[in-house]
Amino acid sequence: HRWTGRALILVAVGASPGFFSLILNFRASKIVQYAEFPIPFMIVYFGLNGWRQVRNKEIQAHRASMIMFSGCFFYFAVQRLVMVAMTAFHTIPLIEEHFPLGPVTKLSGQEYWEFLGGVGAWIAHIIVFGVCTYNAYIAPHAPKPKAA
Repeated sequence: HRWTGRALILVAVGASPGFFSLILNFRASKIVQYAEFPIPFMIVYFGLNGWRQVRNKEIQAHRASMIMFSGCFFYFAVQRLVMVAMTAFHTIPLIEEHFPLGPVTKLSGQEYWEFLGGVGAWIAHIIVFGVCTYNAYIAPHAPKPKAA
């Protein structure tokens, strides 16, 4: 676990400039760029902070940092899944008929990324980082239920 974790952190931190370059060169949507912009910085911060914490035997803090570190990678997959779910949901005839922007299936190019990509990015932020924050910082300090 120790050497695998160190290697993973080194690879992820080393790849952060590449992630940053991909995000800056993603021209389809400014909204998606703004949503994804902090993630390479979060990867570096939580990766290096987690490494420092485990060296100092701060196990609970290390666990929290690694939960947030992994959330940075899960975010991209969750964003794409949210976009797929939104497309499927908004193609239901009743919703498509009453949806203010009209049929989502007719969106293309810039419109598609601004609407589905932008909304999907922010929904993914709420889902991923909400769950990660809860598991990393709130749940460990929650009172345990009393046995009957």
